[in-house]
Amino acid sequence: MPTRRLHAVFQGAELCSGAGFAMIEVVLLLAMLVRKFRFEAAGQMPVPVAHLTVRAKDGIMLRVALRDPDTTSKRTL
Repeated sequence: MPTRRLHAVFQGAELCSGAGFAMIEVVLLLAMLVRKFRFEAAGQMPVPVAHLTVRAKDGIMLRVALRDPDTTSKRTL
């Protein structure tokens, strides 16, 4: 969601023109990471905490490993 700020000089809301691009870029980056790496839970089960969004109380520990090159090369997007 774009960030909005009020400026007294312009008497209106300022909208970040790059916010939408940044959100798309993050989704693409995550897709690339999931395609090349395997993520597994490490340690204890996360405890959810309600904020504006649901978050883990102490973070989420993950074990990251490269996927088998034979299986990743056969996938297509």
